[in-house]
Amino acid sequence: MKQNLLDNKKYFYLFSSLILLTIMFVITEVGLNLKIYSFFTPYKVTLLIAGLMFLIALLKNPKNTFFYSVDSVKNQLKETKVLIIFIAIYIIFDLISLVHTNNKSVALVKYVTIISMLATIFLYILYLNKNSNSDKLNTLLVFLGTPAIVVSIYTWIYFFIHGYTYYARRLSLIQDYNKFSMLLFFSFIAVIYLIFRVVNSLNKRNLLLAITTILCSSTIHLTASRRTSKMMNVVLILFCLYGIYDTYVKLKIKNNSKPSKKFLKKPLGKFFITVIITLILSNFIIYTFNYVTTERVEKATQSDDADSIPINRGVEDILEDSQALDKRSTIWEIAIKSYKDYPLKNKIIGKGGSAHLDIYNQPENQEVLNKRVYWKVLPDNTVDPHNFLLVDLLNGGIFLVGVTLICMLTILVLLFKIFRKSIVDAFFIFIFSISTLGDIFISSRNGMFDNKFIWIILILIITVFNSLRHKNNLSKVIE
Repeated sequence: MKQNLLDNKKYFYLFSSLILLTIMFVITEVGLNLKIYSFFTPYKVTLLIAGLMFLIALLKNPKNTFFYSVDSVKNQLKETKVLIIFIAIYIIFDLISLVHTNNKSVALVKYVTIISMLATIFLYILYLNKNSNSDKLNTLLVFLGTPAIVVSIYTWIYFFIHGYTYYARRLSLIQDYNKFSMLLFFSFIAVIYLIFRVVNSLNKRNLLLAITTILCSSTIHLTASRRTSKMMNVVLILFCLYGIYDTYVKLKIKNNSKPSKKFLKKPLGKFFITVIITLILSNFIIYTFNYVTTERVEKATQSDDADSIPINRGVEDILEDSQALDKRSTIWEIAIKSYKDYPLKNKIIGKGGSAHLDIYNQPENQEVLNKRVYWKVLPDNTVDPHNFLLVDLLNGGIFLVGVTLICMLTILVLLFKIFRKSIVDAFFIFIFSISTLGDIFISSRNGMFDNKFIWIILILIITVFNSLRHKNNLSKVIE
């Protein structure tokens, strides 16, 4: 059978590079404005070129390329097929609900994300299936982790040059500091994951962990995003606990036996020293930033041009704001009350893809929002439930919420399967999952599948199973 273009090494190298760059740009664009021109952004450009390369291969040799595509989907999705089926049910039900959707154009907005991410996953699977006897997870983690390092360094350089970033007293390159912070947080987890997965030398591992954590954790904290700051505190504790376990495992492998308490003492001592130094230096950076920006703002307000100085609350003031969730509670209260008023039929199937926005357009709810949340009249389709489950409840009723919960349960089952074969992979996929769920629980405009991090987690799970098959094949060859 005649080979397809994807069998050409140079052609495939360009194709795979574009796919990996697409995934990197996808998460980067979540927290940064990377618009090239109008609708075009880097990930759409790289995805478009990769898609055209696949179409060229398909046109040049339809039969071979088609069967390779089918074979790739079968091989790479066999462990996740149940999850894929329920995602398909979610999308099909959502599309059917357009029949009784009030505002179809608004309901279809999320399909920009859904279609582009489905295309990305399909093309990524073609890359993943080629030479499937190699472990491609580390390569993926390099591309996922790069934004955390590059963006953090760039943010500090920008601050040193200008004396501020988008805000006067907190670090963010865009107005939506929550998205900016979530980008750094998700990518930071990928870097730590890569270090634990690849670096076998405990001394090198400790050094890399310290440098990465000092840079990224202090930057994330200083964005003053409450959600990522709180999640980061929990995740750092989990990383420390995993570091102790990882130290034990690496020593056990090195010595081919269970290490004694005396033998463990020195490596664990070095790890704890690393943790303490990391904590001290991170807090020093945070304290210095807070001190410098506070002093700078105080001096600026005393000048003749004080009225033009953009003053923001300090980072710690923002993070310790006890009324931070008041806005959410009011918005959630309106969503729950609106659902309770649904007729029985709509409680089961919802009121269509725009219902989560329609309820806030109602005059009585706009009045509540005006008086208790925003203190001004907002245009229609501006306010959303800020919670992925409430979005699904209003749009698709109990049925759609049920499908969403089954998807989450399926991911948990997949994590248990991974855990039996690779603790490091299961642990970090779990960290990715709970962090993303924590984010969309308090900020989700169009539901779970409008969130790009959810799709990246699916890509990670698919890649982990590919990696496990690779290890299994290696062990069979050795035997």
